[in-house]
Amino acid sequence: CIWNELPVDMEAYLQDYQRRVDQATSHRQILFEANPYLALSIPLIRKRFNAKFIFIVRGPEGVVNSHVDKGWYETSPIVGNPDLALGFQPGALTSLTFGRIIPRGEEYSRWEKLTRVGKLAWMWNTVNQRIWDDYSRLPEGDREFVKLEDLDYDRYVQLHRFSGGLTPLAEPEYGKLTSNPPGKGPRKHRSADWTTSERSEFLQETEEMRKTLNYEISV
Repeated sequence: CIWNELPVDMEAYLQDYQRRVDQATSHRQILFEANPYLALSIPLIRKRFNAKFIFIVRGPEGVVNSHVDKGWYETSPIVGNPDLALGFQPGALTSLTFGRIIPRGEEYSRWEKLTRVGKLAWMWNTVNQRIWDDYSRLPEGDREFVKLEDLDYDRYVQLHRFSGGLTPLAEPEYGKLTSNPPGKGPRKHRSADWTTSERSEFLQETEEMRKTLNYEISV
């Protein structure tokens, strides 16, 4: 709804979020939510809950390959009017229809001609640009930024302290978790397999945020 700027009342969502905040507070805990789509709601959540934000970004190459493996943009959506929000797609889960964002308007006509690598590169650049714009407006004391590739134990402890946590994981526990992260499956798609067109689109579509976030790409 937020991505497509739909005029939908968000009060029920915010009250449910407040319920979870209150539940955590009643147990002398904090609510820490890791949800990339939540990042599209930074102004809304900040205004309502005065929340802090940690912007953790992963390099575009890894994101694109991972999302190819997950089936993102494997099937072209059925679109009649690209100026409107994408409608329900035959045979697709609702979460996939609305979770895998696509552009609207004139941008859609350009996007639909891209390869899957190009489409995913567009997604990485566009979502991170949106997050960065909102994140950059937050007070410095209420925001932290880290590249996933740079996250080590010392930085984890700093972020844990920033979030208000009391007892971080011990370093051995942290090492076990990061060496075998939950939900990680075997990698099938590799940058080395990209075609010349895919490489060209990847570099073009990610150029803006690669420069902003200081990512050097060797593909």
